[in-house]
Amino acid sequence: MSRLRLVLYALGIGAGGVAFTKLGFAGLTGRPLNFSFTVDLLQMVIVAIPFLVLAMGGVRARLPWLTGLALTAALWGYFLFEGVRYQWSGDTSGANIGLGVIMLASPLLISFACIAAYVIERRRG
Repeated sequence: MSRLRLVLYALGIGAGGVAFTKLGFAGLTGRPLNFSFTVDLLQMVIVAIPFLVLAMGGVRARLPWLTGLALTAALWGYFLFEGVRYQWSGDTSGANIGLGVIMLASPLLISFACIAAYVIERRRG
């Protein structure tokens, strides 16, 4: 598999993850889809960075990619859960700043986990 194909997969994961979250939020809350080119693009990059690290490194092994997918799905699923819970409960406490900081740090954290999974797989194999 070529590096270009891996990069395209990484970008697709970024776009798909954000699209799934936005569609899920709109569907669960009944609110209209809200598009902001800048915010959406930034979120796509945040999701794609760990996978771009793998792609640029030429990593074709499954474990690092699956590790990244699992962690990304868990984090963005929790992000979706928090947003929907906030809308449904009528909570007026404001944004979850801790989650926001974790979301901003997630490219580093998930990239580290993916690289660790790659190293572990290489040592086993």
